[in-house]
Amino acid sequence: KLSMPDFPSSASGLHHFAEVKNLFMLVFFLTIILIPFTIRFIKENLSIVFHNALRVVMLFPLAIGVIAWLIGFDRFFVAFHEVLFRDNSWLFDPATDPIISVLPEQFFMHSFLIFLLIYELIFFVIYRRGTLFLKKKY
Repeated sequence: KLSMPDFPSSASGLHHFAEVKNLFMLVFFLTIILIPFTIRFIKENLSIVFHNALRVVMLFPLAIGVIAWLIGFDRFFVAFHEVLFRDNSWLFDPATDPIISVLPEQFFMHSFLIFLLIYELIFFVIYRRGTLFLKKKY
């Protein structure tokens, strides 16, 4: 149960936090389960085809970032929430959910940028190791 003694929350706000927690737990669970399979797959199948596919995996989030930049992060943020959440519980009212005052849109924009950077770094390292592997192999 979410408890924020300094920030009262509406039922709608608590519902949104529960949905976000469930999404994070799903992603965390899938990540933990898939890491060993991903590592094994990369070690066994780092061929030219897979290596080229990594370029797509690296470019896709960058394309999303460019779209967010072109349309503005605020519009991207709204579209993101409309796709991920079925209701409007993500629309916080500062009067009933003052937590939104501490978590402004800029916080989420910076979180998005940090995630994008970490994601790109991970796949760049995999891509670079693949490049070195292919140079040794051929």
